[in-house]
Amino acid sequence: MGLKQFTVNFHDLGISPNIRLWVPFKLPVIKHPYDKLINYLSCYESGSRPKGGINNENEGEAISLGGEQISPDGSVDLTKIPYVSCEFYANAKKGKVQDNDILVCKDGALTGKTCLVEFEIFPVKEVMVNEHVYIIRGNDQINQRLLFYLTRNNLFQLQVKDLAFRKKGQPGLNIDHLRRIKIPCIPGTEQEKIIKIIDPLEKRIKTLNDSIKYPQQIIDLIFSKKFKFDIKKIYSIEKIAFRLVSNELTRRNSSIRCSARWYKIPAIQKVMYENNPYIKKLGRYIISTNNGWSPSCRETDSLHYVFGVNSISKNGSINYKDLKVSNETKPNVQNYYAKEGDLFVSRGNTVELVALASVVENIDEIEKNIIFPDLFRVS
Repeated sequence: MGLKQFTVNFHDLGISPNIRLWVPFKLPVIKHPYDKLINYLSCYESGSRPKGGINNENEGEAISLGGEQISPDGSVDLTKIPYVSCEFYANAKKGKVQDNDILVCKDGALTGKTCLVEFEIFPVKEVMVNEHVYIIRGNDQINQRLLFYLTRNNLFQLQVKDLAFRKKGQPGLNIDHLRRIKIPCIPGTEQEKIIKIIDPLEKRIKTLNDSIKYPQQIIDLIFSKKFKFDIKKIYSIEKIAFRLVSNELTRRNSSIRCSARWYKIPAIQKVMYENNPYIKKLGRYIISTNNGWSPSCRETDSLHYVFGVNSISKNGSINYKDLKVSNETKPNVQNYYAKEGDLFVSRGNTVELVALASVVENIDEIEKNIIFPDLFRVS
């Protein structure tokens, strides 16, 4: 591979905030003049989290958004919602999110990733960001949606990379960097024309996305038809957030665990079993079960493949994409090799992953034996 060469003007080095050898990014010539991003913002601030951290299960409290909730497609990912107390939200002096705010990941490998907040998909309107995210809110000089498109454009993203990634340590976008970023100065009438062109395309994309059925939805639909239970009724039960518990119960049982999650199971089972004569205990169909073994894994190892928790997928088929590798072994290691047709069930992890199951298929196509870990139970 040849040595990459380039010429840097000393003047360019002098105006750089960090003197370093690199090819500086220069804004291309376009038909509109450039102006500083902050001249079009009414708000650019990050948030915070309580000292005790977030809570992933307290439905009904305020939502705390971090970089992991910013999806690559520019939407907000609410599949796993982090919460903070309503009291912390009420006392927070900054970081509170409004409808149509733009969120920008400000540090780490995902620095510069952006999304647009649309409150219609949120379960509550009390939403804030943590210390790893900026809220970007435009002023009356720019259309907020156009500003969002500009933050996803290469003109913005390449400036972020030039400022936040070309330094020592972890990438990070600070307030000084934001003040250096420039965007095209587009007249208001032209902004309206651009939005009118984009709006129908956005609506079409949303319609197509809404029509996509995910594997879990398809499985639920097929089972509900086959076993004649009302899947919509089950979904409505699952959406219930809380059920009140008598004060007498908690007063006399100070150590009792009061969960708003598990009380739904009897109600869901009642709907599933009502017209279904096929329900039997699982043990009737299982020959044997066995927990796995978790060897130590390193990237330099090569003897065995090892399944990870993310190998169990929601579509019911085992996933071979992110296998780990280990050189560790034991006398009865063959007892922990996965076999064609094995049913693996996740027996310990987060609530979303416990009891998730997948069947081993097409394992003969894999060159090495694959060990199933201790977090798996095979049937």
